[in-house]
Amino acid sequence: MKRPRPAAETRWTPFQARFSRTEILLLLLFAGSFEILLSRALPELRRYIDLPLTLVLYLSMHSTAAKGAFWGTCFGLLSDLLLGTLLGLNGLSKTLIGWLAGLFRLRAAEGVAGRMLLLGAAAALDTVLMVAILDLLGQRLPDSLLTFIAIRSCVASVVGILIFRGYDWIKFPPKDFAGKSRDEGDPF
Repeated sequence: MKRPRPAAETRWTPFQARFSRTEILLLLLFAGSFEILLSRALPELRRYIDLPLTLVLYLSMHSTAAKGAFWGTCFGLLSDLLLGTLLGLNGLSKTLIGWLAGLFRLRAAEGVAGRMLLLGAAAALDTVLMVAILDLLGQRLPDSLLTFIAIRSCVASVVGILIFRGYDWIKFPPKDFAGKSRDEGDPF
C-alpha cells in the first residue's frame, strides 16, 4: 500500500519548472553550435567559457537530482563529441555537478550574487574534476592551475549570470498586474 505524499511535496514552486523535450533539444543545439563557433573563432576564450555547464546548472536548479544528472550527462557528452576530448570526461564532471545542483536545488542561489558564486564554484569544481581525471590518466596538466581556475570561475560567473537572466526572462516573462484594476475591462 502506497503512502500519500505530504502536501508540501506536491505543491508546485517556481523551482520545479517544466522543460519540454523540444526546449531541451533546442538548448542542446544552441550549446553545441556555440561550442563549435567559439572553438573556431576564439579558441583561447573557449578555455574559459563553458556554456553547457551553465545550462546544466540552470536546468538542474529547476528540477530533481536525477534529471540534473541526466542533463549533465547529455550536455557533457555533447561537449566531448564536439570538442574532441576524451569521451566521458566532460560527461562525468557535468553529471556530478548536475546531480549536486538538483539534489540541493540550491535555493540559496536566488539572487544575482548567489548565482554568481554558484557558477564560479561549479566552474572551479568542473576544472578540478577534469584535471584530476587527466592526472590519473597521465596527461599533461596546465602550469598555472590556480590562475586558470580563478579566471575560469570569474568568466563563468559573468557569462552565466547573463544567460540565467536572459533565459529567466524568456521562460518566466515578467507580468504587470499593477496596470489593471479590477473594474477595468474584466467582466469577472
